[in-house]
Amino acid sequence: MTASTFGYSSLNRIVYCFVLATVSAGCTSTAVIDHDQVTIDPNSSVVAFSVNTGTLSEYEIPIRAARLHIQYGTETVSIRLSEGRAGLQRILLEVPAQAVLFSQFELTAGAGIFSDDYRTSDSQLVILTQGEITYLGRIEIKKIEFEENADGSLGKPISVKLVFADELEDDQLAWEQQYKLFQNRVPNQQIVGDWAGQDYLSLWRKEWTKFYTQNNGRRSGINREGPPMKGPTDGQH
Repeated sequence: MTASTFGYSSLNRIVYCFVLATVSAGCTSTAVIDHDQVTIDPNSSVVAFSVNTGTLSEYEIPIRAARLHIQYGTETVSIRLSEGRAGLQRILLEVPAQAVLFSQFELTAGAGIFSDDYRTSDSQLVILTQGEITYLGRIEIKKIEFEENADGSLGKPISVKLVFADELEDDQLAWEQQYKLFQNRVPNQQIVGDWAGQDYLSLWRKEWTKFYTQNNGRRSGINREGPPMKGPTDGQH
């Protein structure tokens, strides 16, 4: 890989994962799922899902999952994704909402000063069952498509295939061993399949400036604004 390939370019509480994922947001209402918790607030919903980033190790270009952004109402939760445990994370959070929006999935391609951040352009809305656990599936990175350089090597990532897969049996067994909330309780399932119903999601380069992050990134060097993010309201069904 050459320098030209990629260019130079709170939450006050922590969401529990089996690996330590950093979570930040502009709210304090997202609740920790305690290991001894046995009830759920009837006005809240417990969101349960896992993320598998292990397939990223198959690519010749260094590429890793960076963050997952989730919106509900006017709040946004940002979850740092990790390569621990062979790329598998299990994530729980309790939110006072009837729906959540998976607004962005972020990837970092390249290494060191030659790395760039990329984000997906389309969001995925999921309806929740209040007072219950809603299992959303396991987010799998099935494939990433890249530009091809003149010499035939891989260039920038331009699209990614993300799928919510049904891995409840595996995830439920792990959660039951650590959380009383999952014992003798079968989660509701809302597994949507392809993220946003699309085979591949376009990737946009995330622009960084001295003062802020500009999220109208560029895809494959083409100057173009990405679509605006819209979050669900608490009353959305």
